Amino acid sequence: MPTTTDKLSIKKAIAERLTADGWSTKADTELDYARFVVEKEYDTAVGKKTAVIALEPRSEGFQLVGEYQSEGSNILSTTWFTIAKDLSIEEICAGAVKFAAQVDAEVDQSYARRLYLRYDAPAEVS
Repeated sequence: MPTTTDKLSIKKAIAERLTADGWSTKADTELDYARFVVEKEYDTAVGKKTAVIALEPRSEGFQLVGEYQSEGSNILSTTWFTIAKDLSIEEICAGAVKFAAQVDAEVDQSYARRLYLRYDAPAEVS
C-alpha cells in the first residue's frame, strides 16, 4: 500500500502540472488531507459546473479519478489513470495531462456542455 508521503508528493506534482493547464487547486492543506487534487469549471447551458480530479490509493499504487455530475450521474465514473508504484514523477505528470485531456473530452460530450458549445459559446475573432 502506498504511503502518505508518496501520496502527498504525487498530489503536489500533479496539481502543479495541471494548474499550468487551467485547473485550480484549493489551499495546500487540502492537498494534505483530502483526496482532492484539482478542479476546473466549465461553462454549460445551465451555468458553470465543476469537474474534480482526485487521487485514490489502490493496491497497485494510486488512481486518478474524476467526478463531473451530468444528468444525475458522474459521467467520469469510467475514466481513470492508474499510477503504478514504479512510475517516475515525470511519467505520472505526463499521464495526468493525458487524463485531464480525457476529462475535458468527456465533459464536452455532456448534454449541457454540448448545448453551450453549440449555441452559447462566444464566436472566435479572426
